[in-house]
Amino acid sequence: MSRSRWICLVLLLPVACSVVSLDAARAAIVSEGDVVPDPEVTPWDSSTTGEVGQNGYGSLRINEGSHLDSSYGILGHSNAATGEVTVTGAGSKWENTYGIYVGSFGNGTLAIADGGLVTVGTNIAVGEHGNSSSEMVVFGGGRVVIAGSLEGGRYETSQGRITVNGSGSTIEVGYVILGGHDSSSGTLRVENDGLVDVATDVILGEAATGQALILSGADVTVNGTTKMGNQAGSRGELTVDGPGSTWTNAYLYVGYSGSGTVAVTNGGMLSTSYCYLGDQPGGAGTMTVNGANSTWSLAGDLWIGQSGGSATVTVADGGVATTARLHVVRGTLTVGQGGSLRVTGGDNVDVADEGRIVMDGGTLATTGLLRLNGNHAALTGHGVVNAALWGNCPLGTGLTASGGKLVVGDATRADGV
Repeated sequence: MSRSRWICLVLLLPVACSVVSLDAARAAIVSEGDVVPDPEVTPWDSSTTGEVGQNGYGSLRINEGSHLDSSYGILGHSNAATGEVTVTGAGSKWENTYGIYVGSFGNGTLAIADGGLVTVGTNIAVGEHGNSSSEMVVFGGGRVVIAGSLEGGRYETSQGRITVNGSGSTIEVGYVILGGHDSSSGTLRVENDGLVDVATDVILGEAATGQALILSGADVTVNGTTKMGNQAGSRGELTVDGPGSTWTNAYLYVGYSGSGTVAVTNGGMLSTSYCYLGDQPGGAGTMTVNGANSTWSLAGDLWIGQSGGSATVTVADGGVATTARLHVVRGTLTVGQGGSLRVTGGDNVDVADEGRIVMDGGTLATTGLLRLNGNHAALTGHGVVNAALWGNCPLGTGLTASGGKLVVGDATRADGV
């Protein structure tokens, strides 16, 4: 009799253990409210379109190392809906075959934290339609991997906010568009050593308003082109602020056909291969490098205004800009007190007929010639210009240039350049 009981106990023990494990796995994915289908009742797979907040409020939490699959994820589907998804904890993962819409017509929030991971095969759109006001937040070492695009503020008056906060918090993405169409707006905020790596291109203000804030030691690398204010009437803004904050880019267009503004401040660092400000007709670009240890480094050419666009560049208060070649075509370059601009490529600094360099107490140095082309090209103000053509020349307040000649008072110092 006792032997029979012992055998029964041994046989039943694994069954009991398996039930406990299954309950724990289910508890790691917790839904509340309007979630369709409810993954606690009908498990999702790679063919599921999962809606969190289809018509009302819904929330979904993926934690404790759990893994959820879906085809699409939609957070806040209808106008009155709100959807919230949190992926948190080491090993916790939400994997999507296609895309995630954070705020389709309603409002949505997607949070990835503490080692959680979200992957998508196509795109994530934050704030897609209507009056959607939505956000995606990556913090505490969370990670997002997007094969295609990340879009913030896509259509109508939608608003999309994307935040990456803290060391180890990362977004890896194919390309980024903030402020897509109509009167939408999109914002990317990367701070406190957060990281964003873009495989190809970024647009800040496709046809609306896009903004990027890189703060407190954060790092953004764009392996392709960034366009700010891409279409007429659009606006793009970039701020790189604080020691260790960096934006690295191959080609940078500031005010392509719309308007663009860049501010590098308080020790921020901007690194580009080429930069074009006010590139197309109607385009307007503004660049400011201001504050001790604020730096802008260009490996290639800096073009200030061209093709009917206009631009202003100011380097001051301890800011330093370095470029291989400089072309002031249709706009103004100001080198203010404590500012320094160095042209290192050995080629000429060319100031065209509608171009102007204003020295306001700073230093301009070039290893080549400074050439004024046209009757209205101007070099004015006070400061120090170091050019191979005339050596180190302190500039007085009476310095003007006209007719292709550099004139200090009544003395012609550079005839026919």
